[in-house]
Amino acid sequence: MPLAADVDATNLARSTSGMSGAELENIANQAAVHASRLKQKKVTALDLEWAKDKVMMGAESKSRMIREKDK
Repeated sequence: MPLAADVDATNLARSTSGMSGAELENIANQAAVHASRLKQKKVTALDLEWAKDKVMMGAESKSRMIREKDK
């Protein structure tokens, strides 16, 4: 998937220093999947930022909320 004009490779490189090639590939793949879900034709800087957060912090966990019954 092509990159949008707002993607700054230097900024992305600075924010992903120390990551392995596999992690960088995972970020690129996750960003492309995220952009395609949003019906975009190009991967934007926001897609890459979202993917970087997902790879670094893990998938979003929606089931960690404490139910009223368990309080």
